[in-house]
Amino acid sequence: MKVEEVLHQIDVMKDSLLQIMKQISEEEWVYRPHPDKFSVGELIEHIAVLPAADLRIAEETNLQGMNDFYQQHEVHGLNRSMEKLTVTIDKVRTVYLSFTETQLSERKTAYWGVTYSRFEWLLEILVHLTHHRGQLYAMLVFGLGKELKVRLFE
Repeated sequence: MKVEEVLHQIDVMKDSLLQIMKQISEEEWVYRPHPDKFSVGELIEHIAVLPAADLRIAEETNLQGMNDFYQQHEVHGLNRSMEKLTVTIDKVRTVYLSFTETQLSERKTAYWGVTYSRFEWLLEILVHLTHHRGQLYAMLVFGLGKELKVRLFE
């Protein structure tokens, strides 16, 4: 399995997310496109812990364990979110590079019932980051009319 290649794509997501985050003002931080959805700041704080949270889900942490995780890993503010994103991605890298092929093939079930191999869970982390990067980009560009200077792809 091509763990290194997936980790590289996760780094591409991280780098472009950090580029976007560096361009956000305090006024934009509080922008909420819909009353029932994340603000820009809340979305960024969610993105920051997402890799570590998804890693726990991939190791079959139950719902209560995930609720505890989110309470213990709250992140506030732009700079802290940027640091946390880097740390959580480094954690994913360390864990996944330590797995053998057999371990990568092991099937793991999330608390809501879906079952994937560990490798597929790594793909889920990439997809989840990509989804939220697109969401953040759209909020800033289409919601606020911001002209972002960011390279989304290599």
